[in-house]
Amino acid sequence: MKPLTLPRIRNAAPLILVAIAIFATAGFLPQHPFVDEYIHWPTARLFAQGFWPINPGISTWPTMNAVVGWSIALFGQRDHILAGRLVIVVFSLFAVTGFYRLAQQFDADSAQLRTAQFFLSPVVLPFCALIYTDLPALSCMLWAAVGALRRQPWLLIGAGLLACAFRQNDIVWFVALACLFGWLSLRAGDSIKPLHFTAVIAVVAAWLAVVYLQHGIAAGAYTQGDHPGNLKGMPNIWFALVVAALIYLPYFLWRLFRDGDLLKLWHYLALGVPVALTFHVNHRFNLIESNYFIRNYLLLRTTAGPGMAIFLMTVTTTAVLVFRTRLPKLAELRLPFLLFSALSLLPFWLIEQRYYLPIYALFWAMRAPEDKRVEHAQLLFGTVCSAWLIVRIAQGLTFL
Repeated sequence: MKPLTLPRIRNAAPLILVAIAIFATAGFLPQHPFVDEYIHWPTARLFAQGFWPINPGISTWPTMNAVVGWSIALFGQRDHILAGRLVIVVFSLFAVTGFYRLAQQFDADSAQLRTAQFFLSPVVLPFCALIYTDLPALSCMLWAAVGALRRQPWLLIGAGLLACAFRQNDIVWFVALACLFGWLSLRAGDSIKPLHFTAVIAVVAAWLAVVYLQHGIAAGAYTQGDHPGNLKGMPNIWFALVVAALIYLPYFLWRLFRDGDLLKLWHYLALGVPVALTFHVNHRFNLIESNYFIRNYLLLRTTAGPGMAIFLMTVTTTAVLVFRTRLPKLAELRLPFLLFSALSLLPFWLIEQRYYLPIYALFWAMRAPEDKRVEHAQLLFGTVCSAWLIVRIAQGLTFL
C-alpha cells in the first residue's frame, strides 16, 4: 500500500469532500421520518424486530427496508433513525466508488472531479442519507455498469440483480448493460459463455415473475394506481431535461455559448410541438404542496402563463446539447443511452426528479470534460445549491 503524501491527498480531495458532505447531510436532516421515510422507516423497524412485512404503501419490494432493518438490529440501534440513515450513507459511499470507477473508464484524469460534481449536486446529495431506495439501487447499478464495461460478467449480473431488487424499474438498465457487455465481448472477438447468458435470462425471468405476482410494478395495492405500468411518462422525459439544465447550469451555459450557433429554428419546432402536446401534469402528487416541494412549484409555474414557453425553450435547447455531447470513448453509446433513458422514464406517470438519478449518473460519468474553469464553476455551483437546499430541509421548509 502506497503511503499517504500531500499530492495524493490533494488529488483525492474531491472524493474526501463528497464523503464529508454525505455524512454532514445525515446529521443535518431532521431526526424524524421525512417525506416517504414515514413509510420506509417503520417498515425497516419491523424487519429489525424479526417480522417480514409487505407494506402496501411502498411502491417497491422492501429489499432496502430489510437491509436497513437487519443492519440496525445487528448493531442494536432499532430506535434511532440516524442509524438507519447511516446504512444508506454506506450505500452512498459504494455509489461514489462505483461512479468513480465508471468515470475512469471514459476519462481518468477528470474522474474525481466529475464524481464530486455529481454527488454534490442538489438533486443527489439529499438522497444520500434518506431512507429511500434510490441510492442503494444507484450504487448497484453503477457497479453493474463497471462490470459491463470491464467485461466482468458476475459483477454485472450480481450488481444488476441487486439493483432490480432495490428498484424494479432498474431492469431497463440491467438489460441495457447486458447488451453492452455482449456487444463489447463480440467486438473483442470473445464468445459469450452459455452460463452467463443463462444467468442474465434468469434475472429477467425472476423480474417478470415478481411483477406478475404483484400485479404490476408497485408492491402494494393502493399504491398501484400511483405507480402504473403504462406509457404515461412522456412528461418525465421533458422534466428530466429541464432539471438537468437547472442543476448543471454552468455546464450547459458553456455548451450553449460554444455551440449556440448550431441550434436551428427547426430544432425548436420539431421538439417543441410534441413536448407541448404531451406535457400534461395531472398526477395528484404533482398538484399538492407547491410551497413544500420545489418540483411542484416548478410544475405549477410551468403550466401557468409564460412558464410553458420558457419550459419548451429549455427542453429543446437541453435536448439538442445532450444529443451533441461528446463522449471521449465509446461514442457509439450515445443513441442507445438516450433510448434506454426514455424507456426507463416512460412508465412513470408521477413526476419525480429522483427517477432521473441513473440517467444523470451515466451521462455525467460518460461525458467529455470541458474547460477547467467551467468544471470548477460547476462544482462550486452544485455545492452551494446543495448547501442551501439541505439547510432548508433542516428547517422543514422545502424538499426537492
